[in-house]
Amino acid sequence: MNTRSISFRLVAWYAGLLAGIFLLLCALLYLDLRHFLENDLRQSQSRRTRQIANTLLAHVK
Repeated sequence: MNTRSISFRLVAWYAGLLAGIFLLLCALLYLDLRHFLENDLRQSQSRRTRQIANTLLAHVK
């Protein structure tokens, strides 16, 4: 295949463009999922900490 032909260059250009868009979407998805999971973990740990504290305080009184 002639790498200097217009059809080859167009295919390479579109393949590169699609790969770039795919990588960008993957990065955004990763960051969004990471943010969601960290917040969910933080909330569940905080909730569990309050439950443990309330249980301990109830048994002390």
